[in-house]
Amino acid sequence: MSWFAQTAAGAMYATAFGSFAIELLNRVAGEGNVLSPAWRVAGSMGLLLPLLALNYRGASDTGHVEVLITSLKVGILIAFIAAGFIGMSNSVSPLASYTPFMPEGWLGLLGAMALTFVALEGYEVIVQTAEEIEAPGRTIPRAIFISIGVAVTIYLLVAIVVFDAINVPGDEPAYRFLGGLGELGIIEAAGQILPGGRQVLLVGGLASTASALNAVLHGSTRIA
Repeated sequence: MSWFAQTAAGAMYATAFGSFAIELLNRVAGEGNVLSPAWRVAGSMGLLLPLLALNYRGASDTGHVEVLITSLKVGILIAFIAAGFIGMSNSVSPLASYTPFMPEGWLGLLGAMALTFVALEGYEVIVQTAEEIEAPGRTIPRAIFISIGVAVTIYLLVAIVVFDAINVPGDEPAYRFLGGLGELGIIEAAGQILPGGRQVLLVGGLASTASALNAVLHGSTRIA
């Protein structure tokens, strides 16, 4: 089951990386120079093959690259969160987007959980690499709880600012507007919150999906 889940998650990460890469290249190229969606596959494979080679080299190199990519990702998210809270502080009614709190009811909540469960899948990778960890009895539980604590905190802070620090055209709720944009909704929010935010968050999206796919490859090979 864990191997199956990581296979599905890895495919999602690789595909998302391709989407972010195409979007970034299109923005750099400017209007009139739009790459076709078929290039998304090339972007996905352009990430997958180097990461396979990296994981083949061993756990040490994989871990070092993971730390570098994750540091870049977290730094970008912290800057995004800080800019979002500054924007919210200038709002007449902060947190207005959260009233009502569950506009789609329990079915909407369950649907959102079905799409986002993968964000809380992956911490078992820490356990799957136990044979390569020093003092696993002490290190593994601490690593799991610290990782979950940091990740959930960032998730919540991003969610707060992304829905409440943006201007939505018309009377459409913020969650519907951003949801309609799919995985690029966060990019639209960043464009309103940060100077050059769309490009910055696209780089963050590339780093995020790359680090996630790298971790999945590392863990799933240990399962095998």
